[in-house]
Amino acid sequence: MRPVLEATQLCLYRGLRHGEFTSLIWKHVDFTSCLIVLDACMTKSGKRRVVPLHPKALEALKCRRNRCQEHCPDASATTRREAGIIDFRQHDQRHTLASWMVMSGTELIEVRDMLGHGTVKMTERYSHLHPDALREAVNGLKPAQNGHAGKLISLDAVREKVKSKENQGVTGAPIRIRT
Repeated sequence: MRPVLEATQLCLYRGLRHGEFTSLIWKHVDFTSCLIVLDACMTKSGKRRVVPLHPKALEALKCRRNRCQEHCPDASATTRREAGIIDFRQHDQRHTLASWMVMSGTELIEVRDMLGHGTVKMTERYSHLHPDALREAVNGLKPAQNGHAGKLISLDAVREKVKSKENQGVTGAPIRIRT
């Protein structure tokens, strides 16, 4: 795998900040658990963070490990230039990962945790990328359980209750559904 591809996959599939990426050393990579452990001194929030490794990032790290011994530096400007990549910022890959996660339906809280944002407010900038999230949430609702009787309250039960009240000539009175 070419160094520029390795660096791209490492950044793109991890969501690390530039400083987190450039200060990474091999002791931070747990190949067995497929995790990167960032010490508190490495993160913007000052909190220790554990980042799960996507299989493509893991593959790139293994290739890189074979090539270098201690540090995992960013792809050099020369390598990017040779690959024809212009107007590139490593942080763009972080935004791409967040966008992909939101577009695939990942909860904003999980995106926040992956990126190491201090609050979900920072992560909300990506919410427009999944406009159907609320519709999917509503469509996924299941009838609530009545905590007292343990029976499901269904729309059919409500309709039956309404019909029985109408048949009794009761109108305008509140309808109580008991299960």
